[in-house]
Amino acid sequence: MLGDVAKADEAESVVARTVEALGGLDIVVNNAGIDANEWHDVADWPIEKFDEIMAVNTRGPFLVSKFAIPHLLAAGGGSMLHISSVCAVTVWAGDCAYDISKAALNMLSDHIAVEYGSRGIISNTLMPGVVRTALHENVMEGMNDGRAFERVLLSRHPIGRFGTVEEIAESAAFLCSGVAPFLTGSNILIDGAYSRV
Repeated sequence: MLGDVAKADEAESVVARTVEALGGLDIVVNNAGIDANEWHDVADWPIEKFDEIMAVNTRGPFLVSKFAIPHLLAAGGGSMLHISSVCAVTVWAGDCAYDISKAALNMLSDHIAVEYGSRGIISNTLMPGVVRTALHENVMEGMNDGRAFERVLLSRHPIGRFGTVEEIAESAAFLCSGVAPFLTGSNILIDGAYSRV
């Protein structure tokens, strides 16, 4: 189901069409995310770019969650997973909008876990480190000396490599499987120990 999750009517429609197509809802993954592909200190950040990132990365998951939660409750509970970032707990100087948006996503997940846990909804975030995705490639290409910066990033991963999409997917599948319902309200780093250096 396609739609702009930053727009309330489209987010609601995506959830409604998904429920109609599947006959219900028991798993929700908030994975939409963008970055600006430009770097500024806080005082120089363009307000419109900041708002755009917050709209997709923070407002979007809030809206999807808002419209999905009643369906999860109707099903007797379910799993919500929010794809955050190691940037939620570390600082990439010059990228405050993205970092702030992901920290806010962690807090949204925590609220859902606390407010709906007794009604059967578990909510967690995955916080990947650097993974070679289209978003990563766009950010590197948008930077002056992006590949040099990428080498610095690699050197900060004690595991000696970046993560893979498959590793993130396997962790996501586990968290959505329902086999560990006591695991809720967690913001889980999957970053090759990047955040520990």
